Amino acid sequence: MYTDPARHRQPTARSVRECLTCESASAEATIGLGEQIGRLLQPGDIVLLKGPLGAGKTTFAQGLVRGLGALGPVTSPSFTLANEYRPAPGTGRPVVYHLDLYRISGADEAWQFGLEEYLDERAVCLVEWPERAADAFPLDHLDVIIQIASLTGDLGDLGDLNESDLVRNRIVGDEIVGNRRRLTLCAHGARSRDRLGAIRQALAMK
Repeated sequence: MYTDPARHRQPTARSVRECLTCESASAEATIGLGEQIGRLLQPGDIVLLKGPLGAGKTTFAQGLVRGLGALGPVTSPSFTLANEYRPAPGTGRPVVYHLDLYRISGADEAWQFGLEEYLDERAVCLVEWPERAADAFPLDHLDVIIQIASLTGDLGDLGDLNESDLVRNRIVGDEIVGNRRRLTLCAHGARSRDRLGAIRQALAMK
């Protein structure tokens, strides 16, 4: 079913974003960070995962899903476009929708694919490659921007890694293993700012 995305993009009382930056030294640490954040997410939250190929978006999503108490292996839905993870019975935790829009070309195609049904106030929605349909999402959402840090400590994307960087790093599938990651969480809208505040407080207690 096609829906006009404009009706989901209502202006918020305050449009200035607030951000929090974290660093991860390994894939395991990225999953752990995702798990901490996942415990704090609530039904209706929308998390947009941004970063180049191999940055670790799916790795971070694995932690988020674990923290939300959902069951089943977490893989990127590159071909199916959407995965659904259900919580253990009796936990009261929300269903998690995990989308990959890499093969989508624009907001119109996203809505024709059925994006609206995944932006459910009763569920948490995680989206990889949201840039493919940027205008389709509500203004109130949480961005997670993942940058790759090379062994020399420079931050960048895959295009910044030269041949020697690639030789020094082990590539498994689409993931570069061994590099640090910088994760920047940016809240857009009152709801997401509240969530970011809770995340900031939880991480400060570690």
